[in-house]
Amino acid sequence: MPVVPTIFTLINAMLGFISVLYSVKFAIYHGTIPTTHFLQKAAWLIMAAIIFDAFDGEVARFLKQASNFGAELDSLSDALSFGVAPGVLVFVWAHISFREIGFPGVYSRMLYIVLTLFVLAVIIRLARFNVETPLEKEYHKFFKGLPSPAGGGFLASLVILQLGLVNSDSFVYQTFGRFLSDTSIDTFNRFLYWALPFFTLILAFLMVSTISYPHALQTILGDRPKVQYFLYIFTILGLLWIIREISVFLFFVAYVLLGPLVAYLRLKSAGT
Repeated sequence: MPVVPTIFTLINAMLGFISVLYSVKFAIYHGTIPTTHFLQKAAWLIMAAIIFDAFDGEVARFLKQASNFGAELDSLSDALSFGVAPGVLVFVWAHISFREIGFPGVYSRMLYIVLTLFVLAVIIRLARFNVETPLEKEYHKFFKGLPSPAGGGFLASLVILQLGLVNSDSFVYQTFGRFLSDTSIDTFNRFLYWALPFFTLILAFLMVSTISYPHALQTILGDRPKVQYFLYIFTILGLLWIIREISVFLFFVAYVLLGPLVAYLRLKSAGT
């Protein structure tokens, strides 16, 4: 068993499971003690899992320990961290955050359906990746369909952004929230309320589609020296952390839109 890459992958799975526990803890204790920080931790744990998922394959190939065992283990971990964990997070967050707007039974049932479809799309996407993609690095520069970490990360980033707007200690509140009226924040919540099921369905469709997406880490790193790899990445992560509530949301929005945009430009170019 390739020990070091396996540790990275298992940390990914561990973070996903702990995220689920924090989401459940939020649902259990909400209304009795302050619980918002549970949801924040659950969402950020998914982001941390994305980082470990991004590096486990790179570490395996760098140490020449890439294996079918690692690929299967990675997919099982991703199904938990980027399928189940975001699904549970969004379900409990939506029920509590949108309660004042009015949460009819039909909306709850709709969330059951779309989040179930999201998790199933993650599983299908990961299974397809395993049977169609060889272990060599050159086959990992592009993905067929939206990668599951991007799908789960997008949902988690919505939670981070919305909680940031109502948390007086967050960067997004200090920058924008304090200048927004309660009416503006309520309008934003209502937009999320109606758009969330559609966002989730779109993510599910993109994951099982054949739209091509670049490998974000390899695109950023290119063919730079190994030491420069990590200096470059950690500098970017440091800057993003300063404006984290906004930066993670904008990053995932840009990445999700990148695939359809490139596909459209290619079709338009082929047509002319």
